[in-house]
Amino acid sequence: MTQDSSSQSCKVMFKDPRTSETFVVEVDKCLHIGRAPKQPGLVIAKDDEYISANAIEVRSIADGVQIGNTSTHSYIEVRTPQGLRVLFPGEQLLVPTTATVMLRGHTFTYRVEVDPGVLRIAQNEKTGTKRIFEHFKISEERKPALVLLCAAHFFPERYGQSPLKASEIARMLTERGQKVTTKAVNNKLQRTREDIEEHTGDYVDDREALVNYLVRFGYVSLTDVKELLGII
Repeated sequence: MTQDSSSQSCKVMFKDPRTSETFVVEVDKCLHIGRAPKQPGLVIAKDDEYISANAIEVRSIADGVQIGNTSTHSYIEVRTPQGLRVLFPGEQLLVPTTATVMLRGHTFTYRVEVDPGVLRIAQNEKTGTKRIFEHFKISEERKPALVLLCAAHFFPERYGQSPLKASEIARMLTERGQKVTTKAVNNKLQRTREDIEEHTGDYVDDREALVNYLVRFGYVSLTDVKELLGII
């Protein structure tokens, strides 16, 4: 079993594209970002009505940084080493590594850099051995199976309360032109669980835990599921 034994506040950096002025904020708990944000807040795009008063929430937690879209109407883009994620109003993403959040205004695209400043250190309780873990990147070959595994998380009214079974995932992928067996799907899920443990030190015991991990850390998003299933 492992424990996280190190965390610290995150850092938010913003360079105003209009004035080239740079702002750096140390975030102990939470920071609101927008045209006229509540406190504690960072003002960006003060005169740009395309940007919400409270557009982004950055929250520092033990596992990294939680980025939330708190705008009333606009999506935001979050770029991480794992790829690009689009967050619609009300959606959140946990990022364990550095990220760039982009908001499109009337004239400029505003970029907010987020640095979690977190070393994830796992300590073996029996031996005392410490290891520093990195977050991993999921291979494109496994991604469709993992996306379908998470389908019920986003659409329980269609797929029920539990993650789809390997046989259901295999059938749905085959129907979409990606012929795969139930055994192959199970292998993809198992290898992903093993990779998570090896690269991050987190134990993922079952399908439900795997879904929670993939969604929590942004490896599978609502957009991924909609695109694969053709949901508009």
